[in-house]
Amino acid sequence: MAKNIAKEAANGTSGEGATAKHNSKVREERFQDAMQRTFALDQQIEALIEEHIKPLREDKREIKSKLSEDFNVTATTFNARYAPYKFEAKARANGDEASIDLLREIFEATPVGGQMDFVNALKPEGSAATH
Repeated sequence: MAKNIAKEAANGTSGEGATAKHNSKVREERFQDAMQRTFALDQQIEALIEEHIKPLREDKREIKSKLSEDFNVTATTFNARYAPYKFEAKARANGDEASIDLLREIFEATPVGGQMDFVNALKPEGSAATH
């Protein structure tokens, strides 16, 4: 008897086997649909990146390249200063005074002889560093 139940389940003639087979067909269709839809969205995203994002990235590269050519500014040096600039600009654009205060506090907490001391070292004697 147990062999007959297993055989029926395997070929889908029993109640449980039929349900399992039906569910597996639904699952298969859902997976296929999900894959096709995801692929279509990926293609749209790639097209938008190609059309809109790549030109903007190229503009950024040109800006940095021009600084490098004109003033010997490396990307590392530019990025070191740009990160806090971007943080502050975003905070100001969003009216986020708490983040601006936090950024100011972090920079002020770096004492003379600290990580940001190189800014003072680059200034002529008697000139105060600005943050």
